[in-house]
Amino acid sequence: MEQFNPCLRNFIAMAKSYEKALNSVTFAAKGYFDALVRMGEMASESQGSKDLGESL
Repeated sequence: MEQFNPCLRNFIAMAKSYEKALNSVTFAAKGYFDALVRMGEMASESQGSKDLGESL
């Protein structure tokens, strides 16, 4: 990598940092989505939602 010019080395380093940040955001978003799904499942199984479903 030493044979490349400094701008290209900087670009590669920034791309690696961007990839790491994007992976972190993706992991956090997946955790958030999974938590919302679990909350929705729990809410749909609650007695209040069953009563509301029967009344509708």
